[in-house]
Formats: sequence, C-alpha cells, structure tokens
Amino acid sequence: MIREADKYKDEDMRHRKKVEARNALEMYAYDMREFINDPDISSKISSKEKANINNATDLVFKWLDVNVVAEQQDFEHYSSILSSVFDPIVIKMIKDEGHCVQEGTMVGHPVNKKKNRWLPLLAKYCFETVYAATTGDITGIVSSVMIDFIKS
Repeated sequence: MIREADKYKDEDMRHRKKVEARNALEMYAYDMREFINDPDISSKISSKEKANINNATDLVFKWLDVNVVAEQQDFEHYSSILSSVFDPIVIKMIKDEGHCVQEGTMVGHPVNKKKNRWLPLLAKYCFETVYAATTGDITGIVSSVMIDFIKS
C-alpha cells in the first residue's frame, strides 16, 4: 500500500505541475492580450509588434485548445515562444521610456512619477510569470507583485 501511495503521490505531483504550467501559460497569453489592448500601451507599440503578439497568442490559444493532454515541457516550450515575442517589446518600451528629457517631465509638462512606474512592474511580473511557468512555483509571483503594488 505504501508503494502505491508513493506511486500515486509522484503521479499527482506530475499532474499538479502540468496543470500549473498550463494555467501559467494561459494566464501569460491572456496578460499579453490585455497588455496590447490597454490604450496607454497600444499607443507606444507599433502595429507590427501588436500583430506579432496577436499571432503568438493565437498560436498558443489554438495549441491549448487542441492539446489537452500535453506535458509540462510542452507548456514551457510555448511559454518560451511567447516570451521570445513579448520580452523584447517590453524591454524596448522600458528603454524608450527612460530616454525622456528629464525624469518627471514629458515634452515640458510634469508627469506623475508613479504613473511611469507601471512599466518596470509589468516587465518584472512578465518575467516572473515565465519563471513560474517553467518551475511550477507560483507563490513567488503573487507575493512579489502584491508587495510591489502595496509599496507603490
């Protein structure tokens, strides 16, 4: 009986990690869609970048619909595909935002510094989501994102 329990414990652990990886991938794809549909963000990215993100998320959603019994490494592979499309765009936006004339001003008008803080938080959240999808550990995301939002 103990051997059977150990066998099922391992099976349950593999299944849990697979489900967490699937959920993390799906959440990441939805977050990417929401990202490009945000009015503040959509004005800062090109139509080509939007199309690249839409194509990548469409690919993932179609794959998720068809592959109900995929393994954890498959979800991680598709997460890395999303990451390869999304991360360079976010990094470019962060770099572009940092090239203002002076911190706190934009074209001679004062800007709320907290408003400009969302992009690094978003980038951090995106990278942590990818990390969580690959490791299966989602507790780090929730705690670090909540702490960042509480601080700001």
